[in-house]
Amino acid sequence: MNLPYALRLVCLLAVVAGGMQLVLQLTLALNGGTILRMLQTANARQRERRLYFLQVGPALAALLFAGAIFLPQYLLHEPNGDSERVSWISVCAACGVVLWFGSAVIDAGHMAVCTLRFIRASRLAGLTTETQHAGLPVITLPNAGHFVALAGFLKPVIFVSDDLLQPGGLDKDALRLALDHERSHARRLDNWKLLSLRCLPRFFGPTGGGWFRQWQMAAEFAADDEAAGPNPARRLLLAETLLKAARFAPPARTTMIYTALTSGGEELSERIDRLLRPKARASGSPRQLVPAITVIGLSFVAASAAIVPWVYGISEWILHLN
Repeated sequence: MNLPYALRLVCLLAVVAGGMQLVLQLTLALNGGTILRMLQTANARQRERRLYFLQVGPALAALLFAGAIFLPQYLLHEPNGDSERVSWISVCAACGVVLWFGSAVIDAGHMAVCTLRFIRASRLAGLTTETQHAGLPVITLPNAGHFVALAGFLKPVIFVSDDLLQPGGLDKDALRLALDHERSHARRLDNWKLLSLRCLPRFFGPTGGGWFRQWQMAAEFAADDEAAGPNPARRLLLAETLLKAARFAPPARTTMIYTALTSGGEELSERIDRLLRPKARASGSPRQLVPAITVIGLSFVAASAAIVPWVYGISEWILHLN
């Protein structure tokens, strides 16, 4: 198949980035159990940050590898600006990668648009309460079923179902604690992190669950710790609040991006156990994981630099696979 110069570049970038993404995700999958054991020495916030980096890191490295190494070398050494034959195998591989990456980005964009439309519709319906919590607007949803969540990106808002504000719902201290939990998500930009993670193509996950799910649980644990602190009374109250909210919590909205106090998921028992029986707080970062990531990063840079003389030949081989 004959392709013009620009489309050859796109094909090359897609194949290289997709192949690198597959390799890095497979590497993470094969070492998932070891990585999770290393993260056990970290506190919840450190664990959340590292799990986030382990997901965005491969995608950024794959795009950097393709765009900063292969693209410049091909532009430098490829004299033919006319149309040139490209293997059908390469074209199909590039289309598969574009579909793989593109479908994730489109799905994430659709979820973001649905979220912003929901917030706008709620504001137009006049459901915003008179008060704010730590600068965050609070929107009351009628008959939402024990629901507390943070939604939005640039100007996030907290949604609270009306039944939690009525007699038999949450008392003032419990409600404030639930709102503090969502404020923690807002301060840490967890909705932005959710959006970026939704944009990533996925293939493999670590032992015991996907990386995305592991990050979600770590983010909830960290928000619990930051809302309740070390105070045993606040931790007990938050545990009771989680139980009350989870009892009638609606199913998670898969078409929106938000962080909820609880969705009644399988992590609820572990969250309550952590609140009632807190372990000794980790004094530092996981010492084994940081050197491992450093070695991997330096090895990646060294390998990238070493293959520069052969990049153009590899690029030609990729484009003319038979």
